[in-house]
Amino acid sequence: MKEEKEAKKNSEQKPKKEKKEEEEVSPQIKEKVEELKLLSQSLKEEKEKAKNYYEQLLYLKAEFENYKKRKEKEFKAIRKETIKEIFTELLGVMDSISKAKELLEKGGEKAVKEGVILIFKELDKIFSKYQVKKMDCIGKEFSPHFHNAVLQEKTDSCKEGSILKVIENGYMIGEEVLKPAVVVVASKKENDK
Repeated sequence: MKEEKEAKKNSEQKPKKEKKEEEEVSPQIKEKVEELKLLSQSLKEEKEKAKNYYEQLLYLKAEFENYKKRKEKEFKAIRKETIKEIFTELLGVMDSISKAKELLEKGGEKAVKEGVILIFKELDKIFSKYQVKKMDCIGKEFSPHFHNAVLQEKTDSCKEGSILKVIENGYMIGEEVLKPAVVVVASKKENDK
């Protein structure tokens, strides 16, 4: 009987010890479990945010690609219209050149002269419409941005580096160089001793 009482007493003590250990461990475990739950929830939220950002990125990428295609198409259309407009203007000049050529073949020098003057006037009108102006170069200071020097000529009549002659006219469109002028530039004449 004594043995049974001791066994009973020991069995009653073991659960009390285990309960005590559980109670001591339990708050720590509960704290860690709660922390894991919070981390798990936070991870889910961050994954959802990442998914949303990725979807937004794909949408913006598609929008940008569409924008680029649209702008390229618009640019091509504008370019085509500009070319059409310019060549429509030049068709009249081409007709005048054809007439002058016919007259030249027939031997009418006076008519050819008048035709060339007419062509020049038509071209000048077109150039003015598009703000294309011939550069005024003679006597001006040489600038590689506006001029292409092919020769130097020694002289005392002009300042060194100024333009003496124009071999080919240069043209501006607004404030931009369309074609640089081909020029002869003055250089200092060496004095003979």
